[in-house]
Formats: sequence, C-alpha cells, structure tokens
Amino acid sequence: MSAHAALEEIGCAYENRWVDIDIPLAQRDPEFQALTPHGSVPVLVDDDGTVVFEGTAILIYLTDRFPDAHLGPAVGDPKRGDFLKWLTYMTNTLQVAMQVFFMPDRFTTSPDGHDAISANGIERLDESWRLIDATCGAPGPYVLGETFSACDLHLQMLTLWHRDPQAIRARYPNVKRCAELVEARPAVQRVMRDHGPDWTTHHPDYPGPP
Repeated sequence: MSAHAALEEIGCAYENRWVDIDIPLAQRDPEFQALTPHGSVPVLVDDDGTVVFEGTAILIYLTDRFPDAHLGPAVGDPKRGDFLKWLTYMTNTLQVAMQVFFMPDRFTTSPDGHDAISANGIERLDESWRLIDATCGAPGPYVLGETFSACDLHLQMLTLWHRDPQAIRARYPNVKRCAELVEARPAVQRVMRDHGPDWTTHHPDYPGPP
C-alpha cells in the first residue's frame, strides 16, 4: 500500500495489477513469476523495463525517480541518512518483529515453541513502536521532523497491520498523529479506498502489544 500511495503522491500515470498471494507461486501468472522469483509483492516495472521488488526498495526508487514529488531527501541532503535509516529500520526490525509474532513456525522446527516465539515477537514489536513513537515526537510530527516523506507512508501502512489499528495508535500517540496526518492526504485516501476496508484485518489473531 505504501508503494501505491507513493505513485498517487507523485501523480504519474501507472497501471495497477492485483495479485492474489494466496495462490501458490507456481500457479500464478508466468509473467509475475518472472518478475519476482520469490513471489513477493509489490513489484514495480518502470517504463524502461527496470524491475524493482521489495516495498522499501520501491519507495526509495520512486523517491529518486521523481524528485519533484519531494517524497524524501535527495542524495547529498543531510537528512538523506535519516530517510534511509528509518525506512530500513521499519523493514528490517519492525516488520521482522511482526513476522516473529505472525509466523512463529518460520523461526523454529518445534511446534511446541510457537507460543514463546510469538510472545517474544510482541515484546520486540512494542520496543520498535516505542522507538518510532519517540522519533515522531521529537520534533515531529513526521518521521523526519516537520517534513513529510515516504517514511510516513510506510509507517501509516504498518499501523494497519494489526487487528485493531486504533488500539495500537492509542498506545503510541506520536505514531497516531503521524498516521492520521498521512491519512488526511488526498492521495492516501484514494489508495485506501482502492485497497478496501478488509485489508486492515489481514492478521486477525494479533492481540496487540502487552
């Protein structure tokens, strides 16, 4: 969703092709299989044939591809490091903590260890959200301070990867403020309508942080 929102923010012409990821990769469209051998979404295909998969990579690519959209600091800008740092943190740390909770079977070969691994995932999620919340609060209101960026698109999306997004946001007030500012943007409102109301309950078993 964050990559889709970035395209709307840019305002360029693009075509959406929806992929049912519940279908085994081997049974999906051969063209899609060729673009992303490991079967992940989203995948971006540029007009020149450039193929980019992984959501964060797409956000960085679009930021650099369309500098006039101001989705992030350009190379050489002092804030470029913060931009890359927080996008990577949300992907490599926060999303991994989500995987630990949502998919404990990926982290152990013992079926008896799932509960303990999921509990660890909840603790790691809380730690990550608290760090991001502090970042959005000093000075805020966005991840990079006063300037909106693709980091905020990604943050807003991740707040919706919970059974009860409002409860999560209530626990982290600076994250809540940032997400709501993002959702007030017309481009993001259009994308949320496209994705529909059901996708916010993508992980219905998640109980929220302790």
